[in-house]
Amino acid sequence: MYDFFQNFLKNGEYENAGVLVDVLRFHAPDDFDGSFEIPEKGVKAPDWERLYNLGINPYWILETNRGKIEIRLDPLSAPFTVSSIDSLSRSGKYDGVPFHRVIANFVVQGGDFDRMDGFGGPAYRLPTEPSFVTFSRGSVGVASSGTDTEGSQFFITLNPTPHLDGFYTRFGEVVRGLDVADRIQIGDRVIRAR
Repeated sequence: MYDFFQNFLKNGEYENAGVLVDVLRFHAPDDFDGSFEIPEKGVKAPDWERLYNLGINPYWILETNRGKIEIRLDPLSAPFTVSSIDSLSRSGKYDGVPFHRVIANFVVQGGDFDRMDGFGGPAYRLPTEPSFVTFSRGSVGVASSGTDTEGSQFFITLNPTPHLDGFYTRFGEVVRGLDVADRIQIGDRVIRAR
């Protein structure tokens, strides 16, 4: 059982690890010694000095195998997210990472530099930063599996998606290259993010 538990942790499958711990506690409470500790992912604080230096309208450039996408970031609405995106981009984490999810007329999604399949991310989490700006065509947001679970995965909306408003962090908008996003297919890659 301990090997299963360790594999879940190694692969970032904290929910599965938690289920295993709950089953062990229920079926063998006297034998359960508590050695199955699930680490808590900490929240990454923004680099406030770097955000200040970026200014109020920084740009994020995604060079993909289909062309270039230029995104105007919104650090005032999403400082945690913009700081993380900037840090990961400067360290090269997004370079070579595939778009793992494409839903026609909805979104293209990428940014899983850990597993590259949509189930990975950084060793930290980001808080949800909902804004009052609507998710229109070309909005850029952070993938989430629930409140305050965001990480490195991002998506670009291909059509207006008002059902995302208030539930997801919107941290930017495509200002050039939306036609490139329209052509993205599963397996296409970010060649370089800056």
